[in-house]
Amino acid sequence: MPLTTAELQRIKTELGMNALDVGADFYIGIHQILEVVVNQHIAAEVSTTATLGTAIAQASAPAPQTLALADASSFSAGDRVFIDVDTRSENATIQSKSGSNIVVQLKKAHSGTIPVTLEGPIPLALEALRHILEVKGRIAEIFGTGTLKKVDEVEWYPTVGTQLSALGEQLMFWRDELANVLGVPNLWRRKSCGSTVSVY
Repeated sequence: MPLTTAELQRIKTELGMNALDVGADFYIGIHQILEVVVNQHIAAEVSTTATLGTAIAQASAPAPQTLALADASSFSAGDRVFIDVDTRSENATIQSKSGSNIVVQLKKAHSGTIPVTLEGPIPLALEALRHILEVKGRIAEIFGTGTLKKVDEVEWYPTVGTQLSALGEQLMFWRDELANVLGVPNLWRRKSCGSTVSVY
């Protein structure tokens, strides 16, 4: 399933490209390349659906499940696939294939008609975006929406060797993963190294 306009905008934001537009530094080198790379990957994505007659229950450990694919022609044993979407998404290796049926090890609950997508740039980018949102959620739970600790005396939370710095490192890791999947730079790395991006 192709990336939506909102997902593309989230990708640009997470890679530090949200302020870039025509006339800005790096526009030709980054902004347009992102569009081209993503569009090429969308064209190459292989996806189908599986309709589950019986819901798959959450398991404590991955268990073999048989999925009947609507179109299994592009899927083979040994392929890595993403099953379902959002928090129910999980990836697995196709252990065997017989006709339109594949066997995969699944741990999460699934029901109804679910997407099954070959591992590739689009599902990997969506997985990185999910992890980024999870890390941001943990930061908000622990520290709220700001880092100001006192009002009468300005006292900031320490930024080195803390849970906040660890979460910041996780956030940057997943932004790097997102950039690597799409073959473009993570501009937050350039910003964190003291370089600037000019916007005209």
